[in-house]
Amino acid sequence: MLPTELTEDVLVSLSRERLVALVLDQAGIIRDHSEMLALLLAQNDELKAEIRRLAQPPPPGNKTDPPASGGKPTTLATPLPDWAKANNPSKASKPRRKRANAFVRHRTKATKEIPVACDNCPDCGRRLTDGTESSRRQIIDIPDIKVDFTDYITMAGYCGVCRKSHRPSIDLRGIAVGKSCFSLRVHALVAHLRQECRLPIRQISTLLTGLCHVKVSTGEIVRMLHTVARFGKSTYDDLGVEVLLLRHLLVIISERVPVDNFDL
Repeated sequence: MLPTELTEDVLVSLSRERLVALVLDQAGIIRDHSEMLALLLAQNDELKAEIRRLAQPPPPGNKTDPPASGGKPTTLATPLPDWAKANNPSKASKPRRKRANAFVRHRTKATKEIPVACDNCPDCGRRLTDGTESSRRQIIDIPDIKVDFTDYITMAGYCGVCRKSHRPSIDLRGIAVGKSCFSLRVHALVAHLRQECRLPIRQISTLLTGLCHVKVSTGEIVRMLHTVARFGKSTYDDLGVEVLLLRHLLVIISERVPVDNFDL
């Protein structure tokens, strides 16, 4: 191992083989340093050339690049071709416009409150008293839909005098539609999913099966839609008549009163 500090006394005391090894190591270090120095000089020449190019004024009609991070724009080395689209300079961000209404979800009245508190101090273990509300987080959840299957059983009574069986008449017009086993609410839900939500027939059947756990065939859904359309046809026709009457009334008014007299 060679000493860290080479003096004349040290060199005189070294053998020939160690001196040869020392000279070879120094020659390798000098060669590496020479290559690194040549590389740094080449990079220095390139940087000087780039500085001279940037210091020159831009030629007339030449376009500039937008600043990368708020600095001054730099000129392009060559003009852009005709088919290339130039980058537009970034505009300064404007303050956000204040809104009259905040479009956020408003907290609704809670149907159930669950207080969560610490009974004892986590540091010393003393029992805590005088609890006050610190924060509140509202969780919106949809409970499982429970379907009611109600059987209306008609009981027949026998009269020993008349020797006849009598059964009561049940009026289910406010609950069911005709002889269908599905109630008015189910008919209304199917019509809403079809007309307002624009769901296909098969997706309505899949939704009712997965959400309500009730198997409803596509044919039954089509029958419900036809039933709702039949019951609403009279109302639809009345609205059509009112629209026609209003249209004729507007035509008569426009013929008698010039349009310029209307203050629109």
